[in-house]
Amino acid sequence: MKFPVINMKFIKRYEAAPLRVFTTVPFLLRTFLITGCICLLSCDKIEGPYGEKVKVNVDTGTVKRKVLLEDFTGHTCGNCPEAAAITEQLHSLYGEQIVPVCIHVGFFADPAGSKYSANYKTTAGTDLAAFYGIGDVLPKGMVNRKDFDGKKVLDHQDWPSKVAPLVNQQADLSVAISPTYTAASRKMEVTLDFKLLHDVPEQLYYLLYLLEDSLQSPQKNYALPEGEVLNYYHRYVLRTSLNGSWGATISNGNNLSAGQTFKTEHTYTLPAQWNEKRMSLVAIVYRASDREVIQVENAKVWAP
Repeated sequence: MKFPVINMKFIKRYEAAPLRVFTTVPFLLRTFLITGCICLLSCDKIEGPYGEKVKVNVDTGTVKRKVLLEDFTGHTCGNCPEAAAITEQLHSLYGEQIVPVCIHVGFFADPAGSKYSANYKTTAGTDLAAFYGIGDVLPKGMVNRKDFDGKKVLDHQDWPSKVAPLVNQQADLSVAISPTYTAASRKMEVTLDFKLLHDVPEQLYYLLYLLEDSLQSPQKNYALPEGEVLNYYHRYVLRTSLNGSWGATISNGNNLSAGQTFKTEHTYTLPAQWNEKRMSLVAIVYRASDREVIQVENAKVWAP
């Protein structure tokens, strides 16, 4: 099965307002959507018109496996906006079935002078990049931290072809995120409820990430004559992990059975400079054996 190579010269400058979807020209979007629909014949039937979000959860009685897309990036990486464009296209196409997380790592994420003074690096992101050997050649990414023919770390051009077969698969468990936020104290309390839908004969771990969306600061962009965008919106930015770089086990057992339920609770106080209205939580569940993500869920911290 062959997938299209996205020609990034057709992508427009990313200057959308906060929380808006990345804008691409009609030719690129039509080409991507039409080819993607052909590749997804084994999934639920997708109807037009193109450009609308694909509703992959047709059977509401079945919990679908969502797909984690991790984009390793940096504000002085001039090629990284190309990866951001692909992330937005996939998110627009598959809707809530895709959970993007942008992780600022390495040399290109270091503060550089007064213009590029923002620091979006995190301990969890740095540890993750070191473990998987991301290095300083960006952009790179992972899809469910899955091994594809011996490779977990992927070039951004490969993301669409790796995401497509994973969308709409049945899930082994469901995750419910229930946050409570108190504006006066900026304290957040989070409850996670896990339910096994199928037997899982091994130990499972979970991570709880906190993201902030549409952070505005400069970004290098080598596709532009001026080479940068001063008012760039950095989306899905990993701010911290609430339970460390590698998380914790869901249970002490190594053989989990369908029907079992587990609950965990976390508290966190948001720093004053973080915008609670743009914060979201991402719960990631992965296998102990190969660290592949088997389910991911997200929820807003506060919706006034």
